[in-house]
Amino acid sequence: MTKYRIALERYRWRTIFIFLILNTLLGFRIHGQSGNNPQVWFTPNVGSVDMLDLFSDPTQWDSARAKVDVFKFNADHVNSWLCNWCDTNTLSSLVNVQAFSKLKQWNIDIAIEIAPPLPQGVYPTQCSLEHQLAVQRAYNWTVDAITNVESNGGVVDYLIIDEPIRRWYSKFFSTGGPACQIDNVTDIAAFVSTYVGALQTTYPSIEIGQFILYPEVDVDEIKSYVLTMENLGTPLSFIHLDVHGARIHEYGTAGGIKSLSQVRSDLRDLESFFNSRNIAFAPVLIDLGWNTQYWLYGDYDNQTYYDGTIFWINQVKQAISNPDHYLFQSWVSPYYLNTSLLSKTFPINLPDNDTTIYSHTRLILDGCNILNSPIMGFFNKQQNLPEGFALQQNYPNPFTHETTITFSVVNPSEVQIKIYNTLGLHVLTLVDEQKSTGEYQVSWNGRNEQGLILPGGVYVYSISVDGQVLRKRLVILR
Repeated sequence: MTKYRIALERYRWRTIFIFLILNTLLGFRIHGQSGNNPQVWFTPNVGSVDMLDLFSDPTQWDSARAKVDVFKFNADHVNSWLCNWCDTNTLSSLVNVQAFSKLKQWNIDIAIEIAPPLPQGVYPTQCSLEHQLAVQRAYNWTVDAITNVESNGGVVDYLIIDEPIRRWYSKFFSTGGPACQIDNVTDIAAFVSTYVGALQTTYPSIEIGQFILYPEVDVDEIKSYVLTMENLGTPLSFIHLDVHGARIHEYGTAGGIKSLSQVRSDLRDLESFFNSRNIAFAPVLIDLGWNTQYWLYGDYDNQTYYDGTIFWINQVKQAISNPDHYLFQSWVSPYYLNTSLLSKTFPINLPDNDTTIYSHTRLILDGCNILNSPIMGFFNKQQNLPEGFALQQNYPNPFTHETTITFSVVNPSEVQIKIYNTLGLHVLTLVDEQKSTGEYQVSWNGRNEQGLILPGGVYVYSISVDGQVLRKRLVILR
């Protein structure tokens, strides 16, 4: 083989190698940091009182910031018009603290949550024109938001359309919503496809995804919607699931249409579907209980939000183990029994390193620890569930100060509940007594037999009844 042939062959293989590397990297971009390193998305509340401090005093979230891949703004933050619920977190303030250029400097991508092209309320005879106007309005608003970010030192990498299937309209409008609102998911997909196509033409390098409200939109409808979008030539890069806690039984509302076990099953079903279509998928990590009841003023606080979110993160972990994205997002303003009182947004964002403050950035660190935790050997193997007693998952889990374990026995029995560390060493016996038929709860404050505070980490608790044993794990956060 001549030197020329050898050089040509080396060039050919080097070109193939570079192509494969680039192709792999592009593939990672579609799913974020896939596999064991999913993308971490962080979205402060629209009206967070300390959102600007994220940029003016960034040392308060150094550790959490190191984990964040995508910072998402609501379009109201970055559009040119007045936002009535953004507090001081408006475009001019964000420009003043150089938010967009700092995110670029920190190598954090920027996403913008944009409104769907919703028709306004007009007579049905005008709907064709109204639909065209709705797409044009939404497009103009989106261009305005992107232009403002990019003219002030930032780069927009992602757009996410907020709940184009508005099944919640009937809750707020006696007529069911605007007269021109489309309800059929296939028709909505065709309508939204026009909007997505226009954005993709103008911004071919920006990835576009959507929030879908669940369980108002059920699994089959979600699949039908996505397939229709694909058939129309506008496939989506990612789907984020906005899970509506008020529609889930365990959150204690009469309107519940799903149980938590059904939700977990649906998450697994959707994960499989989206994986087969190379679409990144993840549910939002938030306190699902914030809008499921009316609160007494003062009863809902940052810790309430934190504990509720940690509980939901554990449900997600049980269902799909490792979502493509970790979405730490909040827009929580709890409803109060006294409707004359103004609601308050939760949680506070900073700091990330104080265990007495239940901040949103601390939640990034603790939530990632849970989601990234490995499967724990035999403690997580499928156990043959015995008849005659039951052991529930502790709540909250993880916890910092105290957690509650619920168990039940069918027949009078000698019951033991013990805590072990991951090495299998006994830490504490919580219960060791005869129990009659019924359901019981026992609290644990994270201390051992000697009353010493245990370090943060994973522990195992077990129930033993008549020689039969069940085990579950819990997490202490310090």
